[in-house]
Amino acid sequence: EADKDMSGMLSWDEFEEHLTNPKVSAYFASFELDVSHAHRLFKLLDVDGSGQVSSDEFLDGCRRLKGTAKNIDVNMLVYEVSRMSEQVSVLMESMMNMMNSNAAVDRGSADSIQLARELNKA
Repeated sequence: EADKDMSGMLSWDEFEEHLTNPKVSAYFASFELDVSHAHRLFKLLDVDGSGQVSSDEFLDGCRRLKGTAKNIDVNMLVYEVSRMSEQVSVLMESMMNMMNSNAAVDRGSADSIQLARELNKA
């Protein structure tokens, strides 16, 4: 019913529109989930980061998030820490590549200086 384009996936727009249905609000209430944080909830349910939620992601996510707002907040923190960890890894790799490039340039400069000294002696 929520999957308007019949793709088998639920986009954020479809999800947001479906939250206006009182039955859906009652469903979330049965899991003790607060729909006022719908966008955060969608991000948590979208475990593969595709921007869409499959029925498996939806059901597993609702079960995982069942509980008080504290449980949702903890899961949001886990999500954010995971994202930041990935970003830090990418940054570290870039820094290592730059350091390796600079080291190669420094070795090349030292070799050029040594060659110039040898030529000046001759």
